Amino acid sequence: MRLSIKFLFWIFLVVLLSIPVAGEEKQSDLSEASVYYERSKHGPIDGFDVKTSNYLIEEGFGRITDRGDGTVSLYGYTRANKICNEISIQIILQRKDGSSWTNIHSHTYLARYDDYAWGSRVVAVERGKEYRLRTVHKASDHSVNDEISQVTGSIIIK
Repeated sequence: MRLSIKFLFWIFLVVLLSIPVAGEEKQSDLSEASVYYERSKHGPIDGFDVKTSNYLIEEGFGRITDRGDGTVSLYGYTRANKICNEISIQIILQRKDGSSWTNIHSHTYLARYDDYAWGSRVVAVERGKEYRLRTVHKASDHSVNDEISQVTGSIIIK
């Protein structure tokens, strides 16, 4: 009898701990989209707008995440294969209006004499609308300029 009470107690405890707390949001309820470019794996391919006089940019990344509170988190970085005079990442939040995309927020993060630039922002958005992130990665070193532009998939804000 004593063994079955212990067993039932443990079953009850496991069930109780598996019930979500009211107001708790599971990570799977949040939505995000990202895009990644690595030159050594991709080179200039469809889906990436590459304008290169000589190559400096090694990686570019962008991500948009629905934070579940009427805001989105925007993040991106650019990594070069050497120290550059200037390297930057521009993050551009776009909203779908009908069949076209409208830029609604933009910010550029610039680093000088570095091989890496990154930036992140939290932006208030309208629930029920569709958004995506466009990133523009640039690097320049003397007369060499490199630029890559990419776009994430879209997410609908809950």
